[in-house]
Amino acid sequence: MQNGGVLANLLPGLREVRSPLASGYIWILTVWILFSDRLPRRQSADQPWAAIYDFSATVGKPATLAAISFAAYLLGCLLEIRGRSVARTANRLQSHFKRRKDQREQAHSGIREERNPFPFWGLWPSFWWDSLATKQTVVDLWVYSESKYYAIEQQKIMFWLSEELDQLALRLQVRNAELYGNYDRAAAESDLRVNVGISTSALIVAVSIRSTTWWLFGLPVALILIIRGYQKSRQGNDVLIQAVITEEVDSRMLEMAQQMGIEEREAARVVSDSEEDSDASADMQRTDTPGRASP
Repeated sequence: MQNGGVLANLLPGLREVRSPLASGYIWILTVWILFSDRLPRRQSADQPWAAIYDFSATVGKPATLAAISFAAYLLGCLLEIRGRSVARTANRLQSHFKRRKDQREQAHSGIREERNPFPFWGLWPSFWWDSLATKQTVVDLWVYSESKYYAIEQQKIMFWLSEELDQLALRLQVRNAELYGNYDRAAAESDLRVNVGISTSALIVAVSIRSTTWWLFGLPVALILIIRGYQKSRQGNDVLIQAVITEEVDSRMLEMAQQMGIEEREAARVVSDSEEDSDASADMQRTDTPGRASP
C-alpha cells in the first residue's frame, strides 16, 4: 500500500516533466542542426567556449548529459504550449475566416441582415467551445442545462463553462481523485503530443534547410501528432463537463450566469408589464374621452 501511494504521488510529477523534457530535447537538436557549424571546435575555441569544453571534460559525460537534460527541460518549459490552447486558436481562426466569408457574401449580395453572434454549423455550435469537447458531451450538457440552467442562453453556456475549466479541474481533484486522474492523464497526453508535434515540425524544417526539401514531406507526421493531442484535450475536457453534469463538481460560472439570466428576465418582465399597463391606460383614456361634435 505504501509503495502504491508513493507511485500515485510520483506519476503526476512525471507527467508534468515528460512533455517539456521531450520537446526540449527536440528543440536542442533543432538548434544544433542549424548552428553546429558555427560553433568553435575544442582546439580553436576561445572564451567562453573553451571554459565550457573544459568544464565538460572535468565533470565527465554523465554530468554533461545531465546538464543538457536540464537545459532541455528549461527550454521545453519556456516553449511549452497547452493542448487546449491549440484547439482554441484553431477554432478562433476558423470563426474569423468564416466571419470574413460571411461579410464578403453580404457585400456581394447587398444583404444587410442581422446575424447570430453564435452561428451554427449544421446542428452543432461553432462557437470555439465546439473545439474543446466532443459533440456528444456538448449535447449532454445542453440537455442537462435545459432544466437546471434554463435562464442561460444555450449558446452561451459553453462560453461560461469554458471560463473555469482550470478551476473545475482543481475541484474535481478534491472531490474525486479517480476522475481527476482520468482528466490529468488525458491532459498530459495532449500536452505531450502537441509539444512534440510542434517541435518535430521545427526539426523537419531545420533538416530541410540544411539538407534537402524532401524532408518537408515528413511534416504530415508532426501534424498528425498535433491533431492527436487536440483529440486528447477534448477527451480531458469531456471528463470535466461530465463531472458538472453528474453534479460531482459545481460550476460557479454557470450559477452566476443563471442568476444574471433570472434577473434579466425579471427586469424584462417588469418592463413588459409596465409597457402593457401604459398601453392599457392610453386605450382607456381614448375610450373615456368624448369626441368633439362636428359643427
